[in-house]
Amino acid sequence: MHTPNANIVTSSFDRNSGPIQNPTAQPYNNFRIQTLGGNIVQGQINKISVTELMIPYNTPTIVAGMNDTVFVRIFSTTGGAAPGLIEAATFTVPPGFYTAAELAAAIQSAWNAVFPAYAAILTVGVTTTTNAITFSNTQTYNPAAVNYLLDFAPNVTNLSSPSNIAKALSYPQLLWTAGFRTLYANNPPGVDPADAYNRGPEIVPTGTPNALVPSGGWPVIIGSPYTGRYTDFIDIVSTSLCQAQYIRDSTTSQAVPKRDVIARVYVCNNISIYTADPAGSRPFVIHRMYPNPKNIKFTVDRSIDTIDLSLFDMYGEPLPTSQAFPLQTLGTAQYPANCGASDYAITFHVHEPGAEEQNANVGYHY
Repeated sequence: MHTPNANIVTSSFDRNSGPIQNPTAQPYNNFRIQTLGGNIVQGQINKISVTELMIPYNTPTIVAGMNDTVFVRIFSTTGGAAPGLIEAATFTVPPGFYTAAELAAAIQSAWNAVFPAYAAILTVGVTTTTNAITFSNTQTYNPAAVNYLLDFAPNVTNLSSPSNIAKALSYPQLLWTAGFRTLYANNPPGVDPADAYNRGPEIVPTGTPNALVPSGGWPVIIGSPYTGRYTDFIDIVSTSLCQAQYIRDSTTSQAVPKRDVIARVYVCNNISIYTADPAGSRPFVIHRMYPNPKNIKFTVDRSIDTIDLSLFDMYGEPLPTSQAFPLQTLGTAQYPANCGASDYAITFHVHEPGAEEQNANVGYHY
């Protein structure tokens, strides 16, 4: 990187400007900056690189309307008869940051509130070694008694179209955040025409005959080690800065692939040791200095007159924050106004071309 360069230092702070009576306000996760009276950088530009960034990670573990709900059906069987549906409902966990123990307690509380008659059937816990969330059926199968089978499923009502529903594994779900995505990827709901309920993997009494659980049933399901984060990474996208690239960036996202990715920021700290509260289960600041940054091809035919920056989560969706300004109801203040995420900042290096490429351009001078 020992070539002539200039700095562009920018921040999401700059997205809001103007007089207090008539401000210009743009979203935290999607804004465009232009300076008044001239270009941001004037001169011939060979390439641009992202060298340093600071992002306060403020996305809660559970985001309202995204990964806060689970759809549940309860089946019962007696005497070895085919299980019959007796209850079906969703339960919702309040948005916020959660450690594994806190999320397990929140799920248990939501279950108890929605299914009080069956509260004792489910125990939500956390393993002591892997910090994984567990769902346990407290019953032991008894053909002479009533046995309850619990069918947890993703909440597809938060997906906006049939095409999105077809990609449910690639969209946020409470079950995925809790660590159970692999279970559902490997044990899809049954497709037996005789199965009127299209049952999925279930949490069943210990000793339940396999014939009663067509898509698999276990007395305990143990999630993947808990991460606490809503998204594993943040993709920063800028179409204006990548406009001169011949090779386009790409992601392997199965839901919403992205182009023009100038940086992927992993939601983790820079130390590879155990921490009691994993990164993402609490707000924290991510700071990165890139020894091998992406070098964005630019063109000497133009200067930089605008910068657009968008943030996306690992699902290819705009990065959510805790920002919420609910409308007042009937002129009465009902809810708090949450001002959302703290601002992030990025440093770019703007590289000059070699002398043989600059021709007669004299560049910046007094």
